[in-house]
Amino acid sequence: MVASSAPQLHAAYKGVCAHAAISLCRIAIWTGSGGEGKPLRLQQLAVAATVKQALLLGEIGLEQQSIDANDRLIRSWAQSVDPVIRTNVAWAMTNKGYSLIQLERGAEAVDVLKGLDDYAPAQEPFLRPLAQGLHNLALALDELGRHNEVAPIYERIDRMLRQADNDVLWPHHAWALAGMAADLRDHGNCDAAIKICDAILDRWWLLNPSTVPDALHAILANTIRTRADCLVALGAYDEAIADVDLVTSRYLSSHSGDVADEVAWAMVTKGQALQTSGHTEHAKLTFETVVQHYGSSTQPTIRGAVHAARRLRSSLEQPS
Repeated sequence: MVASSAPQLHAAYKGVCAHAAISLCRIAIWTGSGGEGKPLRLQQLAVAATVKQALLLGEIGLEQQSIDANDRLIRSWAQSVDPVIRTNVAWAMTNKGYSLIQLERGAEAVDVLKGLDDYAPAQEPFLRPLAQGLHNLALALDELGRHNEVAPIYERIDRMLRQADNDVLWPHHAWALAGMAADLRDHGNCDAAIKICDAILDRWWLLNPSTVPDALHAILANTIRTRADCLVALGAYDEAIADVDLVTSRYLSSHSGDVADEVAWAMVTKGQALQTSGHTEHAKLTFETVVQHYGSSTQPTIRGAVHAARRLRSSLEQPS
């Protein structure tokens, strides 16, 4: 997961294609180039534009160029004493780590993100990049098979953000809790995972959906998916089905790829719950809904859900 600390730049580039936005970033970087000889405000603009440029390069698949841009920023500005510039350096480390994960260079990502942990204190204005960087570190460790190191990182993010009264930090806190729940599920501790899922939903599900940060919606969908997975593992099929119906009632029409990914897989879980509990025809219809609703998606993770739904539906059509 990647992000930027420059909301004014994000607003300026909203609706602009990525390549045009990258060109705008280059102009801003050139305007503020020259290091300490430029006014501080122009230095801050150049650094924020570099973070945004690297982010955009990653979004269009140019991960190595994104890494190179973040590297240049880190080398040039890490020693600054200005908190705005240092916050952007922290974002550059966070985003570089994520790009390395995308390139399956997990060991390098761990080194970068542990460097971020040494660089950024657990206080404002560093809480967002530090929390995101720690989350990325957990992802890198998990992909490297160092699973026993993942849960303590999520627990640390939880402690760091538990008392934060800022809705901008909600997604970072919620993702840490959701990561803890998923880790418990994956280790077969479904009762404890459900308790954490319930804590997430108690805090954020009943809020007006139009008033919460966009990123929180994918987390809520992920939480219900994890909860449904656990309920199926515990044999509570009806409750799992009800959970998936809850998430589809809110998010089936979502245009967010991250939300759609969670909903598609949750519906696969519902189909499996129906199949296992003997509702074969309803299971077939559920798998068919996944195929019909998400079959045109090009997102790899959603394509995986569609493939699973097709395979499971086909297995139900085979003569016994």
